[in-house]
Amino acid sequence: MFLKEDGEFLQILLMDSGNRIPEALHDKIFQAFYTTKEVGEGTGLGLSISKGILDEHNASIRLVAEQSHTCFEVRMKHIAESDLKTI
Repeated sequence: MFLKEDGEFLQILLMDSGNRIPEALHDKIFQAFYTTKEVGEGTGLGLSISKGILDEHNASIRLVAEQSHTCFEVRMKHIAESDLKTI
């Protein structure tokens, strides 16, 4: 995981050591219930739920296809500590 401040945004790169996602699947990976796993091995909801949560918080997630391994970039607006409210 890599964290970088990019002006008013935070950029988080999440990378694993597996093979990158084939280009033919790029348009499908954020769809609910889409999976390449065998029946019973996964629901295909992880990325679609993650994207939905980030969308609700005005953040984004995208596949970084040019990396040699599977890599996702999460971008969200930077919030200064002084802007945080305590409960």
